Amino acid sequence: MGGGGKATVTLRGRPLVEHALSALAPVVDELVVVAKRATPLPDALSAPVWEDEVEDHHPRHGIVRALRGAAGADVLVLAVDLPLMDAATLARLRDAGAVAREVESGRVQPLCGRYPARALALLEAAPPGEPLTRTVLDRLAPPLLDVPTPLLLNVNVPEDLARAEALGSPAPCEPSAPPSRSARP
Repeated sequence: MGGGGKATVTLRGRPLVEHALSALAPVVDELVVVAKRATPLPDALSAPVWEDEVEDHHPRHGIVRALRGAAGADVLVLAVDLPLMDAATLARLRDAGAVAREVESGRVQPLCGRYPARALALLEAAPPGEPLTRTVLDRLAPPLLDVPTPLLLNVNVPEDLARAEALGSPAPCEPSAPPSRSARP
């Protein structure tokens, strides 16, 4: 399931990409899928596809493509392999200008959060291969929003998919919890 084939993997009868789009739809003005040309996608999507032409599969390139296409607007990013994320939590990330942090482990998930338009120059200038978390935490220093671990279940292998099936729909993050500021690692 690794690489570009995740978008078409089915969870509860729907491709993973549609889970992401359904979660984002209520909280953004425009839905867009950013994908490499060779990425398998379902035949019918509920959003247009913007092609990421950079051959390297670093996720930073998809965010750069989204920011370029957004023409000066912020973007709310959700990776296709985070199918349990919900609209309420995405709205909190959007409103706080935050990136998600897993409650239990404290691990930052840079592919779930709001990227300000000013992030474009920083992401473009990052050295090749630099981890996205380093770029995000060191240079952007966004607020981090603590998110329940099940919402950030990353589906990478068949066992993750089975776990997502078993979890169903986890509870969203608590609305009373304020976002916390990131500490520089």
